[in-house]
Amino acid sequence: MNLLKYIYKNTDIPFEVADNWGDVPFSTYVAYNKLIEAGEADNQAKIYGLFIDAVPAEYWDRPHNPKLYHSINNQLNFISEEPSKEVPTHVVHDDYKVITPKSIEEVSANAYWGTLKAVDKVLKGKGTNCTTLEVMPEMIAILMFKETKEKTINELSKEINELPTDKVYALGCFFLQKLQDLKSGTTRICRLKNLMKRI
Repeated sequence: MNLLKYIYKNTDIPFEVADNWGDVPFSTYVAYNKLIEAGEADNQAKIYGLFIDAVPAEYWDRPHNPKLYHSINNQLNFISEEPSKEVPTHVVHDDYKVITPKSIEEVSANAYWGTLKAVDKVLKGKGTNCTTLEVMPEMIAILMFKETKEKTINELSKEINELPTDKVYALGCFFLQKLQDLKSGTTRICRLKNLMKRI
């Protein structure tokens, strides 16, 4: 994070700008992708308003020295790249000890079906990029934190949404890939059983 200053007439607001996805909460990454889907990602005022909390979005419609925009754009260069998919070695949560993501080979039936329900549209290919991102915190809450109660899952999902983008995105991609592998294996078994019945 680097410190810059917004100055306009009598308004003087110091603010920080992220310089990598690790400095950005996952909820902001989802909101940014919604701007892209809506075709509004070329609106610089909206981008600044999204990534800079300290300055109200409407302030960016005022005229400023181009040097300020140049400094911010240099900082925000990373938003044109996908976050890292490198799975974190562990995650620490207040109510839990260190949790290490390794696999989803051992889950309860509740956790398995709860996750499939959460990611149903994504796995069926009916979701958009944003719906895929939006289910990631819920999926992580179920599979990684072993939660099955809806209220706890919702609360934990809110917390996960505020974790660094690179960690949440990497975990989300990791678990989605595992679920896709499981789904394709299950589908193949069902097809083979149907074939055997017909024979």
